[in-house]
Amino acid sequence: MTTCPSSPRRSFTRAAYRCQCLERTLQDETFPVKVVAFDFDETLTLITYLIEDGDSEEVQKQIVKTNFQTPWVKGSRIEHLQSMLKALAISKSGKRRALAVLTKNYAGAKAVHNLLHVSGLASCFDAIWALPTGGLYRCKDEWHEMCTPNVCHKADLLALVAESPHEFFPQLGSDAFEDMGPLKMEGIVLVDDQRANFQSPSGNQVLRFCKVARYDGYYRNLGYVKNMGGIGAHCFEDYETLKMFVEEPSTYKETLHLHCVERHFERSSEQHPVELIIFDFDETLTLATFMPSDPTFEEISWDLPSLEGSDWTAEDLLTYNFESPFCSGSRLQALKAMLEDLSKRYVLAILSRNDRGAVAVLNLLRLAQLADFFAAIWTMPFRQQVSCGAWKADAAWHVFEAPLLEVPDEKTEILYHIVENSGKWFPQMEDSGQSSGNLGEDGPLFWTDLFHRNIFTTFG
Repeated sequence: MTTCPSSPRRSFTRAAYRCQCLERTLQDETFPVKVVAFDFDETLTLITYLIEDGDSEEVQKQIVKTNFQTPWVKGSRIEHLQSMLKALAISKSGKRRALAVLTKNYAGAKAVHNLLHVSGLASCFDAIWALPTGGLYRCKDEWHEMCTPNVCHKADLLALVAESPHEFFPQLGSDAFEDMGPLKMEGIVLVDDQRANFQSPSGNQVLRFCKVARYDGYYRNLGYVKNMGGIGAHCFEDYETLKMFVEEPSTYKETLHLHCVERHFERSSEQHPVELIIFDFDETLTLATFMPSDPTFEEISWDLPSLEGSDWTAEDLLTYNFESPFCSGSRLQALKAMLEDLSKRYVLAILSRNDRGAVAVLNLLRLAQLADFFAAIWTMPFRQQVSCGAWKADAAWHVFEAPLLEVPDEKTEILYHIVENSGKWFPQMEDSGQSSGNLGEDGPLFWTDLFHRNIFTTFG
């Protein structure tokens, strides 16, 4: 086992850790869930280390602990998984569901089965499918090899499962496993930590899915580990959420509407007013972000005539970035009216993960006549030779180095740093002699990325 290098940065502790379940718009909402497929890496496991030939029993126990047991929730996570999987296998009406593992793990189905077997979880599943080819299925207590079609995307494979379930569950109809009857894509739930696995470039979509939270953190003796996962790793409620979703998926409808949520916090009943509203930029203020390739667009001296002879016109930049073909009227004008109204009562800022930097974001906002509503723009991650901060004073914009290196590269952590160190993020406070002032701890309302495919990622 290789260990991850330690990091001087603390792990973030306040991000949303709960899984999110969604049902897309369906033709047949009444069709029951008959198959639940689980990703393996960072969905069933928190972090994946496989058992190798020659590993002693003691080493195997340690590997199982590292893969499956969480230090953040009391009790045995393996026992919680076993209980959840047992409940998922039988519907409330008494019908048998099929449970499968669908993985892209490079080691293949046998290696995944070996780790599941040692952990006591293998008997909970009916099949293991490993992309691009290969798999195993369980008949009573014995596992057998099977061939699967050569596909590379999970949504494509699940579409084939819906068409021909017997090819993926050869034991169907045997004494060990009753026939599930006809199957549709509506009848399959995919539990996965990667959003991209829910829709293939071919057009195939997973219609009911559960997105497992990802996070970074200090983990056991491995130091600071990035991109960990694991259903229930941080939140015991994940197990109940998934069970309820599989039973009643239509109560978790996907929506194209904005969702605003206030989480419970100490003294939340006192209804403290919002002081600061922070917007993401890409795919939040914009529908999709397009910028001129001209490097001068990243300079604060850029002006509109610089577009002459470039790869974009001003009209195209406004249309493709801000105008919606799905609603009547001008989205840009509606956006401008909303921001103007909000800016009269609150401080507005932008926190965006954008490699072109704060000035490029500013220049696109200038072009759209939206820049004047904001007090500051910050972009992440930190990049040398690219301005990651811009602030406004008396209608003039200035660049500065936002204190990104003082905080982990996570928006949630940055918000708390802003609350505790407001003057570092708003240089105009220092310029006006208010450097000691900080925002109220309950003040900021954070509007993060809102996508119609994963709207529930904005709240727990």
